[in-house]
Amino acid sequence: MGKDFHRIESAGRQLLALSRLSIEGVIDSKLQVDEIDWPIVFYLAKNHSLIGIVLGGIEHLPKEKLPDKELLLQWLGQTEYIKSQNIVITKVIKKIVAIFENEGIQGVVLKGQGLACLYPRSELRANGDIDYLLINVETSTWLIKKVLKMASSDSKYLHATYHHCDFGNFSGVEVEVHWRASWMFNPLTNKRLQRIMKGLLEQGNVECGGWKMPSLAFQRIYNLVHIYRHLFSTGISMKQLVDYYIVLRASANVCNNDVDDLQKKALIRQLKELHMERFVSALMWIMYEYMGVPKDWLIFEPDAKRGCCLWSEILKSRDDSLKSKNETGNIHFFGNVYFKMKKSIRLFRFGPGEVFFSLIWRIWHALYWMPKYKLIYTMSNSL
Repeated sequence: MGKDFHRIESAGRQLLALSRLSIEGVIDSKLQVDEIDWPIVFYLAKNHSLIGIVLGGIEHLPKEKLPDKELLLQWLGQTEYIKSQNIVITKVIKKIVAIFENEGIQGVVLKGQGLACLYPRSELRANGDIDYLLINVETSTWLIKKVLKMASSDSKYLHATYHHCDFGNFSGVEVEVHWRASWMFNPLTNKRLQRIMKGLLEQGNVECGGWKMPSLAFQRIYNLVHIYRHLFSTGISMKQLVDYYIVLRASANVCNNDVDDLQKKALIRQLKELHMERFVSALMWIMYEYMGVPKDWLIFEPDAKRGCCLWSEILKSRDDSLKSKNETGNIHFFGNVYFKMKKSIRLFRFGPGEVFFSLIWRIWHALYWMPKYKLIYTMSNSL
């Protein structure tokens, strides 16, 4: 595995550098063009949903440095599919907005198309499902039951969790409706998170392509929490790192020095309340070392030791060739809990509180929250 991991690690760094090239249009020292292992970069770009973004970077390279013709044609073909799918997703978002506005409920688009508007070439960003957060109503039992009823006439086995539910498939696009943006396993930290999110949402939102997305102040903390949650579940995608680069870039472009300093202090205070300093410091190291993020964009001082561990975790959790069979195979409920707990213990250095409360939260969710809404526990309903 050592040799394979070295190749993938090197290709991962080049992937992030190509992504930055796509956004900024300038080749910098982070990108060693002569050392790019194109087949591995392509493989990682597919795994991390960066095919279109990386192609945007390839377009800035000299002709003699491009991947071979056959690989380039695959790249072009998959990018065209991403562009066509984004057109479909745009239509579906407008349909979802209309459905809830007819019920007198407003919302904002999270992640995906909620971030694509910040990209110089939004059509290149691959989008999966649509995450729609309801914003002008209190999160209550009434609201959750109403959304569950709207989602399905027989919602007993509906995929629903503490913060969202599957709302349906529209033109081949899965839609998730959120009554909460995210969550934390630690109940005290979760309470703080809900307060912070609510306060930021009340500060307003931004018009974007016929729908609304959250403000940059919300995006700065929400996307960090989203990446943090993925660390403890399915693994972090490099697309999420590129998304956060875009958020930092947009923040730097719109804020003057005084406003930026005030917002940065507020963000640091909020992240400390959520006990996320260790994780964010590790993430800042990756973004500084491999994406060339300017120092004045960084939220915390980069932590090289934890950063190296987080980088290794990102590569392993998303690469099937580096996973064990036990991590990738179909396993029963107790096996699922066992491997989630095993992974949580490995990640203790990034969030001790989250690791400690993870099992307690899952038991509460399965035995109290789901029965409250007459939902049956299934593997897909686990957190």
